[in-house]
Amino acid sequence: MAKASRTQASKTPTAAEAVPQIDVANLLDANGENLKAMMRANEAILEGLAELGREMMAFGNTRLRQDLAASESLMCCKDASEAFRLQADFARSASEQYYTEANKLMELANKMAKDCWGPLEDRTQATLQTLNKPQ
Repeated sequence: MAKASRTQASKTPTAAEAVPQIDVANLLDANGENLKAMMRANEAILEGLAELGREMMAFGNTRLRQDLAASESLMCCKDASEAFRLQADFARSASEQYYTEANKLMELANKMAKDCWGPLEDRTQATLQTLNKPQ
């Protein structure tokens, strides 16, 4: 019985043998590449948010000017039918502009998301290829 347990004990790996060997240089290189990918993703987010901000400011500026011009036109109306026509034209035009702007903002947000995820997707693909290489 003692002989059998000694044989089994010799087959059990030691703690040092059980721990997989890690190539530290490759690990550091991979982390450096991951960090670069995260930095590129963050740059894409910041650039995208800046573009969205510029677009919203430009649209808000344009809308404010048009709103003030419409108000001035309404004050100059001589009768109710003219005021109604101007207000209806203003509402139709503003609605179309808001719809167009919402689509433009969605396109910018979509571009930002693609630009942000691109570096991370590339890094993931590179990592998967490395992991799938025969050892």
